[in-house]
Order: sequence, then C-alpha cells, then structure tokens
Amino acid sequence: MKKNKNNAFLKFRKWLEHDISNKVKNKTGSDLFDWISLIFLFSGGSILTIILFLNDIIKLSETLSGFILWFTAFAILRYTKETYYLKKLSQKQNITSVRPYLRLQWEATKNLVLVNEGKGVAVNLRPIFKKGNNQRRLIQISAMAASPGSQTRSFIPNNFQPPLDPNLNFNKYLIEITYTDIEKRQYIAIFEADTNFNDEFKIIRQEEIK
Repeated sequence: MKKNKNNAFLKFRKWLEHDISNKVKNKTGSDLFDWISLIFLFSGGSILTIILFLNDIIKLSETLSGFILWFTAFAILRYTKETYYLKKLSQKQNITSVRPYLRLQWEATKNLVLVNEGKGVAVNLRPIFKKGNNQRRLIQISAMAASPGSQTRSFIPNNFQPPLDPNLNFNKYLIEITYTDIEKRQYIAIFEADTNFNDEFKIIRQEEIK
C-alpha cells in the first residue's frame, strides 16, 4: 500500500513539475513555481501591510513602500534563480565542448576502428565485447588524443572470435567502453552493431557517469 502511495506521489510530482510547469513557462515566460512565489509574496506582503496599516503602525505612504519592497524581493529572487541556472548551463556547455566523444566504425578492410571526435583527450579506455551471455574484455587503450585524426584499431585481439563483421546475418552485439578525461570525469559509451547506420554501429549511450 505504501509503495502505491509513493508511486502516486511521484506521478503527481512529475505531472506538476514537467507537464504543468512547462506549459505555464511556455505561455508566460515564468514557470509555475515563480508564479506561486509571486502569489505568496504578494498575498503575504498585502496581508501584513494591511494589518500594520489598520493598527496605525504604519502610514499610507509607508504601505505603498511595503508593496514595492515585496515586489523587489520577488525580482531579486527570480534574478538569483535565473543567474544560477545560466551559470550551471554555461559550465555544462564548457565541459561538453572540451570532452572526448567516441565513435565506432566498421571499415571496408574488415577492421573495427575507434575514433575520438571530441575536443578532449580520452584516457584509460576499457572496451568490452558483449553478445548474449558472452562477455570478453578487449585490449585496453591507455589514451586517445583529441580530434582531428585520433583513431585506433589496436583494441581487438588477433584472431578474435566470434566474427565482428556487422554485415553477417544475426550478428548483433555490443561494444561497451568506459573511459575518463584528463579532469578525471568518467564516461561510458555503448555501441550496437547495426548496418542501418553509416558507421554500421548505433550509439546506444554515451554520457558522463555521475
């Protein structure tokens, strides 16, 4: 019963944060929580100011000043929030622009080639072959330079079996590679043999491991 309640709460939270909040932001430029903050600030400030005015604690001119202060507080709150998110976005973009980014390709010469197309050096690359219950570690790569021209074929052992040619019937398999950059951030890349793609491999996943 408790699990069902938790699931219901998570669904409600997702609906509120993603569906409703995003719709409000698309139409007004501010998300739902900005408007809730504004309502609370306005309501709280109005009630407090009216109480103080009715009890002769403040004058009418001071009442107007109170409203202005409350709106100023909201403006500062929103500015701080937007600045924080812009800073986080900028940091993420800077990291992405200098990180390694891998591609796996099948050459006409019947070789697998691993390419680093990113602007960052990839370090300590650990590839694994996976097909069903069959898992085999491939040859570890100490480092790959940043693009352009950074590629290697040296991670496949000689006479490796089963065959790696993606064009063979029913030859579906995965190559999973974990690696780091020079800042010690860890990444994972997963490629699936798929002849529908130009590289003959589909990128299933490639992202930083948090």
